[in-house]
Amino acid sequence: MPGLDSLTWHDVENGMRQLAIPMALMLAATLAIGLRLMPPSARRVARNVILFLVCFGLVVVSPTGVAALERGMAVFAAPDTGESVDAIVVLGRGRRLNPSRVATVAELWNAGRSPQIFASGASDAPLIVESLRAAGIPAEALGGEECSRTTEENAWFSRATLFPQGVRRILLVTDYPHLWRSQMTYESVGFSVITHPSPLRDTLSRKRRLSLMTRESLALIAYRLKGRLGDRTTFDTPAYVEKRLSKQQCLVGRAAGQA
Repeated sequence: MPGLDSLTWHDVENGMRQLAIPMALMLAATLAIGLRLMPPSARRVARNVILFLVCFGLVVVSPTGVAALERGMAVFAAPDTGESVDAIVVLGRGRRLNPSRVATVAELWNAGRSPQIFASGASDAPLIVESLRAAGIPAEALGGEECSRTTEENAWFSRATLFPQGVRRILLVTDYPHLWRSQMTYESVGFSVITHPSPLRDTLSRKRRLSLMTRESLALIAYRLKGRLGDRTTFDTPAYVEKRLSKQQCLVGRAAGQA
């Protein structure tokens, strides 16, 4: 069995899919047997509770309920105060979700929020930078890194690249479910962070949205257990960061020119 550090989200999601039907059947069987064994007076109360839970579940999986849950996951994130920052940092989330981030970041840059944009994420960063350039943002304002594969790595590679430039105060752009964990991870390595949500695309299915929220909930717990959300401002940059930066040459745009 893989340890916590080696367990991937692909493993977790596959496990959840495999267990979903057996667990649902076990729960249904347990409830049915429990109702049969209860005295009539308690059975009526139990039925009402089950009915409430079913109705609550139907609301949760409705479009309105899913949207409310998404925003609820960012309720503790530092809101966008409208102030200027040293850099706008945008995190990749895959090719299909990048266009909304590009639109959000372009709007923020055009509003004069920062002179610099930094994209973070393996395979996503070059696409985001190129899309922003196509949207009319000057190349000298655009940089990024495609070294990182996780939120933890996003933060460390951003620090390794941006700290030497004097960047400390950032406006962090990602989707609602990812916002709070990303903020805390970046703050843990020394950034001062305010956040700005980028909406998930309208065509994303409810199933996919719920999967993202489940994944983020599990990731939040995992990051807390691994100590990734506490103060690490005095920690040295992990060795893998410098090694990957030197070997893979994974800086993009302005960042590559300043390496």
